[in-house]
Amino acid sequence: MASPIAPWRPPTDEELTWFKPGGQLPTRPTRLEYTFQVGAFAFGVSRALESLYFPLYEIRSRLIEGELYLAAVPSALAESDLDAQLGRMRDSGLRFTRGVRGSWERAIKREVEEYNDRMAGFAPAGASDHEVAEGLTALRRTRANQWFAATRAVFAPTVMLRHGIGETPVAEAEEVSREALEVIQQKSGDLLDEAVDRLGQRLVKNQRLEDTAHINLLELGEIREGLDPGHDYRPEILKRRSERVIFHARPAPEMVGPELPADAPRMYLLRDVIALIA
Repeated sequence: MASPIAPWRPPTDEELTWFKPGGQLPTRPTRLEYTFQVGAFAFGVSRALESLYFPLYEIRSRLIEGELYLAAVPSALAESDLDAQLGRMRDSGLRFTRGVRGSWERAIKREVEEYNDRMAGFAPAGASDHEVAEGLTALRRTRANQWFAATRAVFAPTVMLRHGIGETPVAEAEEVSREALEVIQQKSGDLLDEAVDRLGQRLVKNQRLEDTAHINLLELGEIREGLDPGHDYRPEILKRRSERVIFHARPAPEMVGPELPADAPRMYLLRDVIALIA
């Protein structure tokens, strides 16, 4: 009798190969940047690439000696039949690369701007601390949705076109990518900074922090807790400020983990996508 096939399980972090993303992502993110902005980026881009049948399961993030690393988790389906997966990816490319500008201007730009409106309206002066705390998860999901929508319709198709997958002229797609990045990285980034500043002001007013900038040394979940009575993070902040000084004195390698072949399916076009948008 044949032995039963063991169910597939996602690899642990120690089994993955980690690389520095570079680009606009913070090299040494604060606790808030890591749990909020980086987490939203990794989730949104993961789901977008998965929907386009890129041969990976997800993108994970990790801090090693205080520096940001990403890793691609392999897809059991893709690696069992890579040719079939790449065929599905090319089929989706024919759909999403056709008229990148039209897709951006008809729908995606409006969707991204609607998410901007939500971020601009986050934590208004009249909202209670409980209401703001409850809205934090939705705020991160809003940011992730921005990355998902634009990566799926603009950024990933641009990379696919660069590699001969699809129909739109590459120059047109690259121009649309620049427009989308200007909105998401600059305008949306400013709105997120303003939302974080409003959170910091609340925590200072509630005597949880001494300085609004110290909010960056808290994780997103801790901020949510800090909006409820009884959480004074001021003593912990002094310790964490010292920890970041120590981290800055320790350089980390470019790659961490098992050696990964250059043609590993999970990495197919991934570094190109990250280079375009990160």
